[in-house]
Amino acid sequence: MYNYEFITVEKAEKIATLVFNRPDKMNSMPMRMVEEWLDAMKQLEADDDVRVVIITGKGRAFCVGGDIDEYSVATPELMRRSNRVWLNTFRQMEMMRKPIIAAVNGYANIEIYQACDLVLLAEEAKVGLPEINIGVKPGAGIDQRLPRWIGRLKAKEIIFFGEWIDAKEAERIGLANKVVPSADLMDYARTWAKKLISLSGPAIGAIKLSVNIGAEMDIDKGLEFQLLEFIRLFDTKEQKEQMRSFLERSKRK
Repeated sequence: MYNYEFITVEKAEKIATLVFNRPDKMNSMPMRMVEEWLDAMKQLEADDDVRVVIITGKGRAFCVGGDIDEYSVATPELMRRSNRVWLNTFRQMEMMRKPIIAAVNGYANIEIYQACDLVLLAEEAKVGLPEINIGVKPGAGIDQRLPRWIGRLKAKEIIFFGEWIDAKEAERIGLANKVVPSADLMDYARTWAKKLISLSGPAIGAIKLSVNIGAEMDIDKGLEFQLLEFIRLFDTKEQKEQMRSFLERSKRK
């Protein structure tokens, strides 16, 4: 089911861990690897044995972005097709109702974790958008998401200069939730994953879509969208059970 050349997927206790597995190339992604990633995310969305996805990289990089060797001989048509796969991958991640945690273990192109819901950085991690150094701008939609994420001025500074940002600074400007000791990175990610699993899956999914989709709407449409997501939770068995359990615990106090 999850048999790929460039990535691995392991499942345990409702948690899927997807690992970029091209360490000799700092997990840079040729088009085939992006296609594998998209396929894996579609399968993980449909897999009832998975409640949370953790994404990380093997070796000294999370992922530095696209494969420059492939890009160096690319035509505009190849790049159009390639970037469409990238765009579809991130949109797939944004729209699936399961939370995705990025456990960033080393060098990371911000593009790669732009559609994750929570971001943990190892202390030695460095993040950035280095594309200007090879004469192009970032693709895959990050120059649309990043200004919405951290503001236009800071986004342009990061994209214009293409410099690597250390973990603490990345956390300070809002490019990560938390910086953790490198040796503890995956333990933190699994702890967060287990906590998410202990909470209502439908509610987490509704929150994720309300934030992701609502942010793209004007305020009135966003309010209506979040209202629909809120209302539909009251038609789920899980909501009824959790509310009844909460009330019973309150009575015992």
